[in-house]
Amino acid sequence: PKVVAIISIVWGAIGLICNGAGVVGVLMTPQMMQMASAEMEGGVPPQMTQVNMAFAGLAAVSILLSLGLIIAGIMTVNRKPSGRTLHLLVAVATLLLMAVSLPLQWSNMTAIGEWVRDNPDADFSQNYSPTGNLIGMSTGVVLGGAWPVFILIWFGALKKRPEQDAPEVI
Repeated sequence: PKVVAIISIVWGAIGLICNGAGVVGVLMTPQMMQMASAEMEGGVPPQMTQVNMAFAGLAAVSILLSLGLIIAGIMTVNRKPSGRTLHLLVAVATLLLMAVSLPLQWSNMTAIGEWVRDNPDADFSQNYSPTGNLIGMSTGVVLGGAWPVFILIWFGALKKRPEQDAPEVI
C-alpha cells in the first residue's frame, strides 16, 4: 500500500495544481474572450464570454478532492486504516463528479458547435475544432478516471479489511 499511497500523494498534488489553474481559467477566460471578441470578425460564442459558475464550482470541488487524495495517501503511508476509507470516499466522489461534469461539458460543447454552424463566417468558426474538444474530453476521462477506478479495485476488492494495510508484527 505504500506505493499506492505515494502515487496518491503525487496524483493529488498534480490535481491541486491543475484544478487550481482550472478555477483561474474558468474565471479569467471570459474576460480574455471578451477582449478577443472585439478583435475577431463575427465575435465568439456567448458561452465563452460569461463565467460558468457550474464549471467554477466543479473545479473548486476537484481541488477539495485532490486535497483529500493527498491526505488519504499520507494516512496510508502511515498505515492508518482510515486511509483506505478515505481513498474509497475520494474515488467514489471523483467518479460522481465526473458523472456530473461530463454532461455539462457536452452541453457546452454542443452549444458552441451550434453557434459555429450558425456563424460559419466568424473568425472563431474558421479555427474551431470539435475533434480537438472530443480528444480533450476523452483524455480527461481516461486520466481523471483511471486512478479512482484503480483505487476502487485495490481497496474495494483486493484489500477488503483495514488490517490488511496494518504493519505486520514479527
